Amino acid sequence: MSARGSEIAFPFHISPRTTDPVKLQKNLDTLARLFMYGQFDGDVPIWSEARKRYVPGPVSGTGSSTWVNYEIRLGEDNIPITVGKTWTFGIPIDLNGLHLVSAQAFVTTVDSTTLIEFGLVNTDNGMANMLATNITIEPSEKDSFRAGVTCVPSVVETAGDVDIVTTGDQLQITPIAAGTEALGAGIILSFDSVPGGTGAIGPTGNAGENGIDAAPFYYQFNTATSGNPGSGKLLVNNATIASATVLFISETDDLGNVIDALLATLDDSTSAIKAHIIIRKVASTTFAVFEITGVLTDLGAYDTFPVTYVVGAGSFSNNDPVTLTYTLVGDEGPAGPSDLEYDYVERTTTLSVTPTSDATAADFIVGNAVAYDGSTRVRIEFCAPYISSSSGQAVVCNLYDGSTDLGRVMEGFGVVDSPGKAVVYITPTAATHTYKWRAWKTGGTASIGAGGSGAGAYFPAFMRISKA
Repeated sequence: MSARGSEIAFPFHISPRTTDPVKLQKNLDTLARLFMYGQFDGDVPIWSEARKRYVPGPVSGTGSSTWVNYEIRLGEDNIPITVGKTWTFGIPIDLNGLHLVSAQAFVTTVDSTTLIEFGLVNTDNGMANMLATNITIEPSEKDSFRAGVTCVPSVVETAGDVDIVTTGDQLQITPIAAGTEALGAGIILSFDSVPGGTGAIGPTGNAGENGIDAAPFYYQFNTATSGNPGSGKLLVNNATIASATVLFISETDDLGNVIDALLATLDDSTSAIKAHIIIRKVASTTFAVFEITGVLTDLGAYDTFPVTYVVGAGSFSNNDPVTLTYTLVGDEGPAGPSDLEYDYVERTTTLSVTPTSDATAADFIVGNAVAYDGSTRVRIEFCAPYISSSSGQAVVCNLYDGSTDLGRVMEGFGVVDSPGKAVVYITPTAATHTYKWRAWKTGGTASIGAGGSGAGAYFPAFMRISKA
C-alpha cells in the first residue's frame, strides 16, 4: 500500500462482477480489511498495521476454543497521540460472530504525567460503546496491563450482545485523553467464540510479545487456605484477602511453564521488603497487591512466601484465571551516620589537670566506639569554654585513639580563662575506634573548664566527629 498526494493505492485484488461464491466471499473479506485505516482531518489517511494471531487452547467450562488477537498500530513509533482523531478497524470474515473479550493498549514512548485513555465503539451497531470501562494507561507505564492509582483494567461491555461482531462492522478507536509525551500507540483486540472474560490469558500474553515491559504469569486462584495449591494454581492462607500473611504458589504456572528458578529470586533482596507482587483476576477489576517480607520455603512442587497485604479490590472465586506480576526491591544500603555526624560527646564539669607528661595525660572527654570504613576523612573538633594555667606554664591537649597517642592538638601557655578550640582532620582505618581528648601540664596549676549551661554558668565542653 502507498499514499501519493490524496491518492491511496490499495494492495488488494477484487474480482469484478463475479458470481462465484468463493470469490464473492474473498471480495467481502477484502473490503472489510479496507476499512482498517487512520482517519485524519484534512490529511492523507495513514494506514495502521494489523497483525493477527491465533492462540489455541481450552477455555474453562466451555471446551476447546481458539483466540484471535489483532494488534493494531495507530501509526509509527514516533507518531504522537492526538485526542479526538479516530482509527477504524474493519471486521474481517475470520471474526464473524465472535465476541470481543479483551481490549488493551500500549505505547512505545511513555507519558510521564498524563493518563492515556482510548474508547471503542461499533459504528455499524448504532455507535454502541463496546467497553464498560475504557482502556487506560497509567502515567510512566507502557501498557494498560498495569492498572494502578489512576487507572483500572478495561472491561468489555456484554449487555445487549454489543461485544459480538459481524463481518464488515467498523470498530472505531478514539483517543479520549493523552498528553504530549506519548508516542507510537497501538491497540490489542482479542476475540473468542465465548463471551465475557473467559480465556483472557491469550490477549495478555500477546501484549508481551510486542515489546511491553514484562509479561505476567498465568495461574488459577485456589480458595483453599493451606497446603499444595495444585499445578498452575496459587492460594493465600486466609479467606479474607486483606488478612493473608502467606502466599502458596505452584512452581509450574497454568501454561505449563516451570518457573521455580524465577520464584527463588523473589526473596534475594537484603531489604525488609523483598518484592511486590500483584495478583489480578483476568478481564476484571479485581486485584490484590502484596509485599514479600521474608524468605521462600521450597516445598517441592510449590513454594511459600511470607507476605503483607498492601491494597486490592474485589474478591476471587475458586479456579478464577489470574495473572501474577512482580517487582523486585533493591538491596538495603549500608547504614550511615545521621547528618554526617559520627560521634558527639559533652562534658559539664571542670577538669583539674595534674599529669605532667603526654604518656600520663588525663581523660577530659572520652568518645564512643564508632566503626569507620577506612576511606572516609573525618573532622574532629574540640571546644572548651576556657583553659587556665599558671604563669610561665602550659596546658597541653592530646588526641588519643584508645591507648595510642596520635599527637598534641592544642596548648594554652600562661593563660587565664581563655577559650580552648582545635580542629584536626584524619582518615581512620577500617575498624572501630574510640577517640579521647586528654590533657596534661608542664607545671604549676592548670584546669580545663566546662559547665551545665544556664544563667551564670559555662556551656559544656565537647568533642565532635563528623565527615570532612
